[in-house]
Amino acid sequence: MRICYIYGIFNPREQEFFYVGSTVNPGARLKEHTTGSSTSPLVKGTIDELILEGFEPELRILAEVPDAERRKHEGYWIDYYRQHGHRLVNRNSVWSKDEGIVNIGASIYEHQLEAIEKKAQELGVARAVLIRSMFDFALKNMFK
Repeated sequence: MRICYIYGIFNPREQEFFYVGSTVNPGARLKEHTTGSSTSPLVKGTIDELILEGFEPELRILAEVPDAERRKHEGYWIDYYRQHGHRLVNRNSVWSKDEGIVNIGASIYEHQLEAIEKKAQELGVARAVLIRSMFDFALKNMFK
């Protein structure tokens, strides 16, 4: 199974992500973004602007997923950061499927909520306690 990385390009000036993408080779993908080969003009423009101002944009890994599931996970993270106020230059995170248009972020969230509920029952803790612990862990480790 081939692993794919969901990544965000972090803007250190604004302290937020400005792009979320997926790749099997993060190092090569960052180089493509910084050189402008195979990237959106908005991404390249933002990178150029940051570098001119003395900031170094950072590629941060958000998740490792099976390549076959990369689009739905990428959509989830796009939705996540948009909902948390990050000004992403990505196109919409609504992905087309044979049965029509679906919001992948919402369906992943529902699936994760079911898994969280099951784990909370196994551990004998309230779902809110488990979610809070997971959230605290994510916040501590997300921006390292």
